[in-house]
Amino acid sequence: MSRSFVSEPIRPVATDTVDAAALGAGEPSLPASFRWRDQEATVIRVLESSRGLRVEGFSGETYLRRHEWKLQMDDGSIWEVYFERQGKKSRRNQPRWFLKSVERPAGPEREGPGQPPDPNGPGESEPE
Repeated sequence: MSRSFVSEPIRPVATDTVDAAALGAGEPSLPASFRWRDQEATVIRVLESSRGLRVEGFSGETYLRRHEWKLQMDDGSIWEVYFERQGKKSRRNQPRWFLKSVERPAGPEREGPGQPPDPNGPGESEPE
């Protein structure tokens, strides 16, 4: 698999299922699918989950900053996503879900959420 750093906002698509246990524990409910670069990808399996902590320099207190997941998607790619617990205070309605990186499966090249579009377009090959 080849891994690419992305660091772009993603949008939850399937929000009709809610994980009551996660919400009860103060965590976000992981959506069943996401939209990235105008393409939709569905979560097949959660491979890992963790929490990102931040220590305040002045007070020394520890705060929960983000929730992180490593997900297997329906196209075979592995996404690392995170949810920011607090949006930027200076701007309202800012994205809170982000795609950190994508690992693409080895094999034939294909377009999809885990693979950026071919800059040469479909069916065209590199000049020789």
